[in-house]
Order: sequence, then C-alpha cells, then structure tokens
Amino acid sequence: MLVPVIGLVQVGVQAMADRYTYLPLTGIFILLVWGVGIIGRVLKVPNPPMFFLAVIILAACAWRTRGQLGYWRDNETLFRHTIAVTKGNYVALNNLGSSLSRQGRLGEATNYYLESLRINPDNPDVLYNWGNAMTRLGRLDEAISSYRHALQIDPKRDDALNNLGFALAAQKQFADAIECFEAALKLNPDYADAHNNLGTVLFMQQQFDGAVQHFREAVRLDPDNPQLYANLADALVKQAQIPEAVRCYQQALRLKPGDLQVRSKLQALGVPVAN
Repeated sequence: MLVPVIGLVQVGVQAMADRYTYLPLTGIFILLVWGVGIIGRVLKVPNPPMFFLAVIILAACAWRTRGQLGYWRDNETLFRHTIAVTKGNYVALNNLGSSLSRQGRLGEATNYYLESLRINPDNPDVLYNWGNAMTRLGRLDEAISSYRHALQIDPKRDDALNNLGFALAAQKQFADAIECFEAALKLNPDYADAHNNLGTVLFMQQQFDGAVQHFREAVRLDPDNPQLYANLADALVKQAQIPEAVRCYQQALRLKPGDLQVRSKLQALGVPVAN
C-alpha cells in the first residue's frame, strides 16, 4: 500500500497525490469504526447517540467530498487549485498553460509557461509547449530555440522534432526542416503528421515522387483526415496521375463536403461537383 509514497518506486514526479491515500486509509478507517464501536460498548453509550454521531461524521465527509469534487470539474479548475495549494509546482503551471492554450487563451497560457520555466528552465515538456505557443504567435525564432533546447534535454522527442521542422520550414530553412522530419520518422515511423509535413516540404521543393510517398503514408495512417487526401491529390496532379488525383480529391470532399478549394480543383480537372 505504501510503495508509491515511500520513494522505492517513483510513480510520476509528484511526491503527494490524493490517490495515494485511498487504499492505505482503508485499514485506518476500519480501526476507527470498530474502535469507536468497542469504546461505545465499554462505556455503555446508548445506540441513538452513537447513530447520531455516525450520521454527523458521514454528513461532514459528504460535504467535504462535494467540495473536493468541485476541483475536478475541469482541467483549468483543477490546476488552478493545485497551484493555489502548492509552491513551485512547475508541472501544474505547465498543465494549466496547456489547458488555456487548448481554449485559445494563448496570452494567459504563455504567462504560466514562463512561470513554469522560471522554476524549472530545463523541463522538456514546458519547453515544447512554449515552442508551440511561440509558433502560434508567429515568433518563430523563439519557437525554434525552445524546441532545440527541449531536444538537447530529450533527443528522442518525435513531437519536438516534428514541430521544430515545421517552424524551420516556415522560415524557408527547408534542408534543416527535412532533417528534422526524417529524424522524427526514424523515432516514430507511424507519425502521420511528420509524414505530411515532410511531404509538404518535398512538394515545395518540387520533389514530387518523395512527396507522394509520404502523403500516401500519411493517408494510410490517418484515413479520416481530408487535408491529407487533398495534399496527396495535389502531388499526384504534378505527376500527371489525374485519375488517382481525382479519387483523392473526391475522398477529401466526402470527408469535408464544404471544402471550396477542393471543389475548385476538381472543377479545374473537368470533374463535375454536385452542390
């Protein structure tokens, strides 16, 4: 029962967590309940007062539980509470930043990432999230620096390699971007986004054979993504593989019927598109 909290086995980075108390406290609760019952019999306390005491205790526990459950309503509430009751908790700060970022509240998120990095400047998770935030804000130099710092600490992060490649490609540093995507795929050959990104850069470099290869793999790994079919179709058009390109555009349109760009591309190929 105590293995997770005595340090012999580390479960996550946290030293304390509510879940560590669930099973270890079972024996203590049994001891308390039976002990109070024995004391009541020894002191010859009548049953009604004992029953009343039990009801009060259970009501107090229920009230406290209700309050505790409120902290678990959503990620933002949970991590705000965690930050309020702990000190120097860079993990909670990072998690709160991630939650806010997913809500589109990027300005708020960056404040928590910065505070997390102030406490622990070498945490690869925070550096990765900060890089993502900087990419979304168009601050690509800062994003690239943050991704590279994260990879110095943890070179096997395929997501950081992929996003670093994306940021480098946005700065037209295509050779370095290709190197990053290839490194990410070496670590994770089934990384659909890295295949798509590499295919996109190869397409921009007019290396259409390689682009088709990686777009095909991306489609295989993520067959419900309409953008991947459209990307593959674009590359196939460049190779004059029109029938297959049409099929890919049509599949993209089935997955995303309102895509006006795909509709126009089909029409440009002489393929009628139903309204």
